[in-house]
Formats: sequence, structure tokens, C-alpha cells
Amino acid sequence: MTSRRPPEKPPVSSAPPAPPSARRTGGPAFYAAQARRALGIDADGALPRLAEIPAPVFQGGMALAASALSLLARPQLVGYAVGIAIDAALILVTCTAILLHARRVAPAGVRPGVEVCVLPAMILASSAVALGGAQSAVLMGVSVVAAGTITAVVPHLEARRRAGHDTLAVRLGLDLAGIVAMLPLVLAGASSSLPAPIGMVLVGAGGAALCYDSLKADDPHSRLAVPGAAGAGIALGLVSRLAVRGSAQGAGAVGLLLLWYGLRGLLATLQRRPRAPVVLVEYSAFAAVALALLVADGR
Repeated sequence: MTSRRPPEKPPVSSAPPAPPSARRTGGPAFYAAQARRALGIDADGALPRLAEIPAPVFQGGMALAASALSLLARPQLVGYAVGIAIDAALILVTCTAILLHARRVAPAGVRPGVEVCVLPAMILASSAVALGGAQSAVLMGVSVVAAGTITAVVPHLEARRRAGHDTLAVRLGLDLAGIVAMLPLVLAGASSSLPAPIGMVLVGAGGAALCYDSLKADDPHSRLAVPGAAGAGIALGLVSRLAVRGSAQGAGAVGLLLLWYGLRGLLATLQRRPRAPVVLVEYSAFAAVALALLVADGR
């Protein structure tokens, strides 16, 4: 008598069932899943992880968005007090997001501190000043795009310089970015229509922030960054009173811009080892010429 063998069960697969979008090769659900994967969004609909977004893209995008939103906070629309409050809130939110992102993407041993927020904060403040005085839509657009571009490009150029790629293109890029960022502030510092304390604070704080960022970019452990930047800012703020008494706002702004450029170059050269005497003389000449122009124009 033969025994009947029970029917064999099919092997059980340990792999999880494929999502509906993977089992189908067409239809709205399939194409929606493909689009989510292309954007870096997982199957649960979560947004891309912060660590997957490059720092220049994140920083530039945040600055671009904040600068565009500050169009709504222009004094012509909401008044000076409300406009300043909105701009301050936008700068605070943007810098907080940039700091959190920088600390998320950086390795544990080299996570940056609040110094990563100095440049974006100054550029957004400069953009707010430019937008507050702009009447042309073209100038407004240029200011918004410049804020996002400088915030994205400058950290990359500074990283290349630290890595030894101190080429002419890198130096020119950093100088041009600094000039574009400082231009609205020196115009404000040389304006007779603003109260003296506001003009002095704008040009002094902006110049100090740019000097600090440049010194820290050259040497993250710089001991000259804080006192040097503070001294440059105080000098720019005090000298801005000479620019106001000048014959034209443009001439005063050019003098303040040359003075900032010379002071920043002097501080950076003093910090580097070995020092280059020729470069010290060059930047000293810029500062001396700027002071001579401001004094002569203010008489």
C-alpha cells in the first residue's frame, strides 16, 4: 500500500512585495513614482535629505528666496519700522537654516559654527538696502539674483583658495563679489538723506562682516579676524562722515569702497605667513588714496 505524499507548497520568498508603482509599467501612479524618484523623494513621500543637497545650492537658494521676499518689505510699501522687522526676520530664518544645513552636511570633526552665517547675513542686509532704494524693476531683479549668486559662489571660491588653488580667477571672483556686496552699503554710508547713525552702522557693519569672513576663510583659527574686522568697521563708520560732507554721493561711495578694499587687503596680508611687503604697500596705497580723496572732497 503506497502512502500519498502531501502536495508540495511553493517556496515562500523573503523579499518584500514590490510597490504598486514597480509592478506596473504605466498609468498615473507609475509615472508619479518615477517623478518622485527623480526628485530624490522616497516611497513614503519624504523630502530629500538635507545632506544630499550641495551646500552652495542650498545657501544660494535660501538667500535668493529671502531676497525675493524682502521685495515685499520695502519701506515704500510697509514703512521703515515694519520693513526692518521683516528683513531682520528673513535674515534670521535664512541664517538659521544655513547653519543647520552646514552642520548637517559637514563631518563631525569639522562642523562650522555661527561664522558660516556672517556672509549670508551681510549680503541679505545689503540686498535689503539696495531694494529699499531701487525704483527700477531691473535693478530689483539684479539685486535679488546677486544676493543668491554671491552667497552660493563665495564659499566655493574661498574653499578653492584654502585648497591651494589661489588663481587669478579665484581672486578676481572674490574681489568682485565683495565689491557688489559692499556697493549698496557704501552708497548708504555716503548718503545725506539717511540719519548719521544708520549710515555709519550700515557701512561699518558691512565692511566688518566682509573683512571677518575673508580672514576666517584664509585661516579658520585666525586671531586677527575679530579685532581686525572690528577695527576696519569702526574706521569705515567714522570716515563715512567725511563721505557725507563731500560734493557728490558717488564720489564719497567710491572713496569708502576703496578704503574698505585697502583695509581688507591689509588685514589679509598681515595674517599670512610669510608676509609679502610688496602686497602690503599695494593695499596701503589703496587705503591712503581713499582717505586723501575723502578728505579733499569733504573740504
